[in-house]
Amino acid sequence: MTSLTEPLILDLPKNFFLALGFFMISWTLGHLAIGRWLKGGASKTEAALFKTLAGFALQCLALWFLGRFGLCGRTFLRFLYLSLTVALSPVWIKLLRSTLATTKPLLGKLSRFDTALAAIAGLGLIFQLLASHAPALNEDDLSYHLYLPKAYLEMGAITPPPFQHRHVFYHQIINMSYLPVMAVSGETAAKMLNFFWAIMLALLAYCLARRAGLARRVCLIGALSLYASPIVVALSTQAN
Repeated sequence: MTSLTEPLILDLPKNFFLALGFFMISWTLGHLAIGRWLKGGASKTEAALFKTLAGFALQCLALWFLGRFGLCGRTFLRFLYLSLTVALSPVWIKLLRSTLATTKPLLGKLSRFDTALAAIAGLGLIFQLLASHAPALNEDDLSYHLYLPKAYLEMGAITPPPFQHRHVFYHQIINMSYLPVMAVSGETAAKMLNFFWAIMLALLAYCLARRAGLARRVCLIGALSLYASPIVVALSTQAN
């Protein structure tokens, strides 16, 4: 497992962008799969969340099938995701430019209250980022959430691990998402995925509150409160 003496701070940017890249691939796959059905009925934030969730499900299924056919070794997954990154980078650059063009005019219209909320959110994100990048110490993480995907990588296939574990079926479903980032980096990169899941949860809460007709500021406060809640903070720093 990850050593406590590993230069975690130096690895943080690499692991951050690895996890971000996984979510960007999820968004792109979701956009291709369900994008045509989201036009008009959902806000841009809702559409982005739906696309990301759909793409995440597709990736997990694809990784499961690859693993069942013995194609989830480190070398193969590194080549596969490097190829995807190169192929999809023009789409991401276009998305980044569009997002900057949309948000830049809004920055000059922020009130003091909005600026204070943004500052609080920024501090929370920094804290969560550092906490998510700490070495795995949780018993569940060490015994199966991270160990079993790592075992599949070492074996190059989804086959029975060296020991029989009562939770072995977990990692043939959702935790397949840890395989690509662990193939390139390690356990801390896999834990970083939950940093982004916490942000996704807060955005989903914001969208639900807006759907309920609440004011934008109330929705923002609610989303930040959920993001800062003890249960979300605790789970987003683990690989559960």
